[in-house]
Amino acid sequence: MLAPLAVTLLALAAGCAASDPPSGPPPEHEIPSLGPDQVWVVAISDPRGDLGDCAQDAAVAQALMTTDEPASHISMVLVAEATQADVERVLTCVDDALTSGDVTVTTTPG
Repeated sequence: MLAPLAVTLLALAAGCAASDPPSGPPPEHEIPSLGPDQVWVVAISDPRGDLGDCAQDAAVAQALMTTDEPASHISMVLVAEATQADVERVLTCVDDALTSGDVTVTTTPG
């Protein structure tokens, strides 16, 4: 009775190992179009890493983080004059600085 269970567990373990994501460059982020009177926001859920330099970028108007330890969310609101190149530069900084976390780009009224 235990032999079929062991085979099933081994098959599941092999399937999980085979589905590990390949290592490589950071994922591309979708950058939404801006509407009238909107600004971009780079939002990071469960950030791990040192994002201090990214928050100091000239295109970042305001960086906000939750007060829990470690922080569960960081948002970087970009200046109204930010260009797509500015967003891409901040995203590159974030991708390089993070050891883990989920990054999205959204817009908000500015």
